[in-house]
Amino acid sequence: RKSILPAGKREHKNRLLIMPNLKRVLILEENTEHLELLTAILEDNFSPIDIHTVETVEDCLDFMEQTEYDLIMTGYLIHNTKITERLVNIVDQATGSPIIVISGSGDESIAAEVIKLGANEYIVKTKKSLEKIPSLIAKYFKRGKAKQSLQKAPPESEEAANRLLREIDHLMQKARSITANIAAKNIPDNSISLESLFSQIQRLRKIVQKQQ
Repeated sequence: RKSILPAGKREHKNRLLIMPNLKRVLILEENTEHLELLTAILEDNFSPIDIHTVETVEDCLDFMEQTEYDLIMTGYLIHNTKITERLVNIVDQATGSPIIVISGSGDESIAAEVIKLGANEYIVKTKKSLEKIPSLIAKYFKRGKAKQSLQKAPPESEEAANRLLREIDHLMQKARSITANIAAKNIPDNSISLESLFSQIQRLRKIVQKQQ
């Protein structure tokens, strides 16, 4: 399904709970014809799909703040403003979601700048490149699934090891603080406390090594 509302009256319809596996795409584009072309490509190849559309970068950022998208597509010129001027903001708000910039210009310097700023792809609006969009999108949808699987909670043994490592770091900081204070003569030499700390650190290190 798609959410394409008349210009100036577009609103965010969040349907996250209807279909958990539904792919969600956000399109930033002011050109109605280009917008209809992109939505047709998406619907023809990936239905059912949830498509949200916006005409301004501000709305784009607002939508991303409310919804996690599987893909973000944007034109290069938005109301006579180059997307490169705001792409960093979009990349930051996207939190890892792939970004595809589609432009009518085949300038290699523009393509290089877009990629450098954090976009994943720069596509020139030609018949040949548009024909490749479905396979390109499919690739990023597939990567998104792989990314989600990597974000699962770590095993209990790994979490336990992480807790031990954090405790070791805490003890090391405490030991360094005591050593620094002794060197600065802010506190009397307390070798017993230091020996106790280093003993605890050594014991924890051995536990971690056994679990790895």
